[in-house]
Amino acid sequence: MLQTHYIARRNRQTESQVVFMDQPADEKLVFFSALNPWTHFITLTYKRLKDDRVPSGAQVLKCSRLFLSRVNRSVHGRHGMRRHGFRIGSCAVLGWGVYGDHPHTHWLLAKPPDIKDSDFCRLLYLMASTTKGLNKQFDIQHYYGPRVIKYMFKHGAHSWIDQVTFEAKCPAH
Repeated sequence: MLQTHYIARRNRQTESQVVFMDQPADEKLVFFSALNPWTHFITLTYKRLKDDRVPSGAQVLKCSRLFLSRVNRSVHGRHGMRRHGFRIGSCAVLGWGVYGDHPHTHWLLAKPPDIKDSDFCRLLYLMASTTKGLNKQFDIQHYYGPRVIKYMFKHGAHSWIDQVTFEAKCPAH
């Protein structure tokens, strides 16, 4: 069961962020660790715009949603997503780099139990390399423990992208 009491109301000025209540870092770690049985950790970078400008937060969010939608559609099919709401478990955090000109996201993903690990890694590689707006620089690893969540949130809880954070919902076999 989700412990939604950790999440405060949505901040109207920044649509892609959620403001946390003043909870200790350990409780946030427990919340995100319990959200899904995480299997993969991915870092995605985003392309600069044609005039060499850094993409805005809204453009990064749009590209992130496209990436997750393509992964979900490949795993569960179009009708599984739209009609039944099937999706993989996901959580993402947005970072801007040291100088604020290198947008990247750190993702936790939960592989569906009926897919082989090698097939899921291959799918993630294909989606990361072909999604419009993503740079060719990305990293796919296996989830190796809660310290990954601590690493993700070193940017701060304000960088959590709630629009791409979901509990896994898979068809019952």
